[in-house]
Amino acid sequence: MLAYSSQGRHAPTFVLMHYLGGSHRTWFPTVPYLDAHYRCVAIDTPGFGDSADAAVLDVQSFATQIDSAIRTLALTDVILVGHSMTGKIALAIAATQPDYLKGLVLVAPSPPTPQPTTESDLKSQLAYSGTRAEAEQHVDTAAANRLPDIIREVAIADAQAANLETFHAWAEHGSQEDWSSRIGQLDYPALIVCGGKDDRVPSAQDQSRVTLPHLPRGRIHVIEGAGHLMPMEAPQALADVLLRFAEQVLAGNDIAGDADHANAVDMHAPPRAETNADSPIAATPGVGDETGPNAISNASSTAGSKAGQDAGKDSGIGLGLG
Repeated sequence: MLAYSSQGRHAPTFVLMHYLGGSHRTWFPTVPYLDAHYRCVAIDTPGFGDSADAAVLDVQSFATQIDSAIRTLALTDVILVGHSMTGKIALAIAATQPDYLKGLVLVAPSPPTPQPTTESDLKSQLAYSGTRAEAEQHVDTAAANRLPDIIREVAIADAQAANLETFHAWAEHGSQEDWSSRIGQLDYPALIVCGGKDDRVPSAQDQSRVTLPHLPRGRIHVIEGAGHLMPMEAPQALADVLLRFAEQVLAGNDIAGDADHANAVDMHAPPRAETNADSPIAATPGVGDETGPNAISNASSTAGSKAGQDAGKDSGIGLGLG
C-alpha cells in the first residue's frame, strides 16, 4: 500500500498526486483551503516520499499502483488531481473508467503525448543524484518565485529522497510514452490548470491542442503569475479553482459549456474534428490570439514570494520536469 495523508470528511474526495520529486507533502500548503469542505487524500506515488522504496519504471505501473491504493482505501466520488508527472498518470487511470471517478483535474500536466524536452535537459535529469545543490535547482527553477523558506525546505527534502531509478526512468521513458491513442476521449468533467509563468510543461495554448481534445467535457484555467509548482507557490488560488470545480461536479453542471460560472474556467475544448492530438506541439501564440470559443481570460495568483523571481531559469533541470 502506498503512503498517504488524509484530511477532511465530506464527499467528493480529492485524491491529490504530486510532481516528479515531490510527495504528499507537496500539497500541504493547499490542503488547508480544501479540507473544511471536502476530504483530501494526498498519495505518495511509487518511488517518492514515504513510498520511495516502491520503484516503478513506466506509466502503466504508476497507474496500476495508484488505482490499487484508491480501491484499498475504498474511496468513492473521487476527483483525481494529477500534478505535472502525475497528470499523464491521471489520464491513464481515467482511461480505465474506474467506478470511483467523478472528475479529473490536471495541474501543469505532462501531456499524453511525449513531453517536449531538450537534450541538455534530459542529460541533467539523467545525471541527477539527489545532492542538496541539485535538489535546490530542481525546486527553484520550477517555481516562478522563490518558495517561502519552510515550504522550500520540505520540497528540497522530498527531491533528495526520491528513488533515483524511478526519477531517471520517468525522464528517459515515462515522460516520453505516447498515451494519446490509449486514452481516447474521456467522458468526465475535467479541468486543466496552467501556470501563466510555467516553462516546464506545454503552455495553456499547447495543452489546448494536445491534452484538451481528450477531454470533451473539459476546460483550461490559467493562474497568471504562477509557475510549475502551483500547489506550493499559489495554494489559495489553486484551491479556489479546485473548490469551484467540485461545486460544478456536485451540481452536475456541464463544465465545458458553462461560460458564466464564477470565472472558474477560461478555455473551451476545441471540436475534436479540428484537432489532431498526435500532432507535434506548435509554437505558442500570444495569449488572446485564439478566436471563438478558445478566447482566454486569466485569473490572478495571490500567493508566492516575490524574491528570486525567475532565478536560475537558464540552468539546472529544466523542460521535461514532469
